[in-house]
Amino acid sequence: MGRWIMTAAVLAAGTVFGTMALSGCGRKPADMTPEDAAALFGTDYTVSSDITFGELQLTADLTRQGGQTAVVITSPEHLEGLSFDGSTVRYKDLEVTAALPAASLQTVLDDVLDQLGRPESLKVSRSEDGQTIVSGNANGNFSLTVSDGAPVLLKMPGEGLTAAFRDFTPSENG
Repeated sequence: MGRWIMTAAVLAAGTVFGTMALSGCGRKPADMTPEDAAALFGTDYTVSSDITFGELQLTADLTRQGGQTAVVITSPEHLEGLSFDGSTVRYKDLEVTAALPAASLQTVLDDVLDQLGRPESLKVSRSEDGQTIVSGNANGNFSLTVSDGAPVLLKMPGEGLTAAFRDFTPSENG
């Protein structure tokens, strides 16, 4: 009798684990390579973000197109509609084109997003929250957490930049 119960238990455990293996349950997603990361971020896309840059806290929509980043601030209310696109700053009826300082939010974001399109400069590792991409540029080192093929959290401590991303949408034309 005891032998029969042991055999049944082994068969039941084998069935459960076999079903999990065949269904992919418990399987980790494929590791992202630097080339995968560069392909994802080297295309055109839009993404919304909650950004902290030094003392500044804001929400913005970012559009990456043709290697340039456009930033449109959606909050706080007193900055709503302020936009940066290359060297052009727009707010309400005012438009100014000038070289932006290296430490400006637009320049730092554009440099990071450019860097993400270069696989030779990226290191990718598995993290608790997905994959972490690490790199750096003239503004400093940064890390980007990616989960399910979308950016989640960018950190660039040297610039006081943190950006929590949501609604990442690659362009159909990118």
